[in-house]
Amino acid sequence: SPLNPGTHPDFRAALQADLPRLGADLRQTLKGLSGSITLGIPGSWALTKIVALPTPAPDEVTGMIELQVDKFAPFPLDDLTYTWEVLHEADGVTRFLIAVLKADLAESLGQWFQAAGFLLDRIDLNPVAALRLIQAVPGHIHSVGRQLIFLRDGNQCDLILLHDGIPVLMRSLEAFDGLSAEEIDEEIVG
Repeated sequence: SPLNPGTHPDFRAALQADLPRLGADLRQTLKGLSGSITLGIPGSWALTKIVALPTPAPDEVTGMIELQVDKFAPFPLDDLTYTWEVLHEADGVTRFLIAVLKADLAESLGQWFQAAGFLLDRIDLNPVAALRLIQAVPGHIHSVGRQLIFLRDGNQCDLILLHDGIPVLMRSLEAFDGLSAEEIDEEIVG
């Protein structure tokens, strides 16, 4: 891949150590494209939590989400960037998906695209984007009962649990380096 992190053990470290080279690689890979970019990142790069809260007034949502982030994120709010989306609303209860990313990682990703001459408009989580695609195909999501979706990409697996068609849990599993595909499958099932 032209976006190979090179000698760095992971892409996040490579962004900080070799931004000019990775910017040139990105520019070459996206040759011919222009405009703003939406980047999909692995679910494991972010902390996610699905919470059910009393449906707030529109001017109270930000405060309620910030309180939830402060409860579950292991870093100070000043070191984070976060967003949310409404997954379901009924009977005075709203189910939110909250996604939290380290601010320095978000800044590094923005700088990477800027170094390549692009505007990073949005960062999305791959498992959330995949769920949206699955939901768009009639018959794949059951409106009654529980359903567990496994999204496997290389050495990572994202799990999404739905209850009556509504996401209630999202988790990312990784650290399967050095294992065969069969061993990774056994670890996931375990």
